[in-house]
Amino acid sequence: MTDAVRKQVRANRRAARSAQKKKSKAWAKKEFGSASTPCASACIRALGIENFNVCCTVRDVLRIARRNGWSCRSRNAKMKIRKKGKARGKTVNQLKAEIILMNDEFAGWIVHVEGHVLLIGSDGTIHTDTDPRDGTDRRKVLNLFRISRKS
Repeated sequence: MTDAVRKQVRANRRAARSAQKKKSKAWAKKEFGSASTPCASACIRALGIENFNVCCTVRDVLRIARRNGWSCRSRNAKMKIRKKGKARGKTVNQLKAEIILMNDEFAGWIVHVEGHVLLIGSDGTIHTDTDPRDGTDRRKVLNLFRISRKS
């Protein structure tokens, strides 16, 4: 691949990401009256971050957390959330049980389920969930991120 082709590919990817971000901001503004979704904003506020402009997606949550002194690492492979790009179907309750067994002392987990983001502590309790479920939480986990303070 030549340098000109590489530059064009990068420019196309940047344009696609920009278009997707504009689309998600427009959706959030139409749906919630602001450019931020309640679940993503609540997760950011639970981490003690108050100064942010737009937070609509999981990517935005991770970006804002990283810029404010948090370390965010994907744990999809370790916790067997995804296999060859497809979600395995692990539920939030199954994930909470595994987190308790890990006994890892740090800040928490950012869990991405269909159309929603929640924050789970290292003890397996749900810290932030703007759409809580009574009893068993059977929502499928799409992505999982470990989050801790940078030292």
